Amino acid sequence: MYLPAATADFAQKYEFVEFPKTLEEMRKAKVEFRHGRFNNISIESVDLYNDGVVITSRASSNVLDEFLIDVLAYMSERWHATFTKAFPIDRMYESTLTFHSDKDVLKLLAALNNISRSISNRLNATTGAAIDYYPFGIGLSADHAKIPSLKPIPFRIERREGVDFGANIYFSAAPLKTDDHIEILNEWERSV
Repeated sequence: MYLPAATADFAQKYEFVEFPKTLEEMRKAKVEFRHGRFNNISIESVDLYNDGVVITSRASSNVLDEFLIDVLAYMSERWHATFTKAFPIDRMYESTLTFHSDKDVLKLLAALNNISRSISNRLNATTGAAIDYYPFGIGLSADHAKIPSLKPIPFRIERREGVDFGANIYFSAAPLKTDDHIEILNEWERSV
């Protein structure tokens, strides 16, 4: 496979606006493709590493799975490229969502109200600023020290920064496919 031709071909097929054009750019530890399309869906970036690929888009993870399958099939067929599985886990997801709830989905954190008041009081005593603190979010994480390969991101639900807390607008991140992430958020909302 002739790397400059394969790179230009890949960029053209998926309509990437920015892609490596010199051999030096193609040999970097991270080879970057920016602003492409797949089935009329924007692909923000594809970053190629010697042991994996990171694909970023505002689309559902199902679309990105389809894109990856298409890329692997195309590169195999067109350029006779072969791909070797580098880790026992061959896919990792990072879903991020902003959502509204009719409920305060963080009300279970009321146990932190005393600490919140204490922080507010001490801040006021120190700076003169009368600022109230509230529980901001929750997080769950795997113990990365016990995971030998790809490490999933923590699951988080946080109040959306810059939005009045009373609006119940939240940000959430999860190491899951988009549909699974939405199911977990629905499950959480039902439980509070």
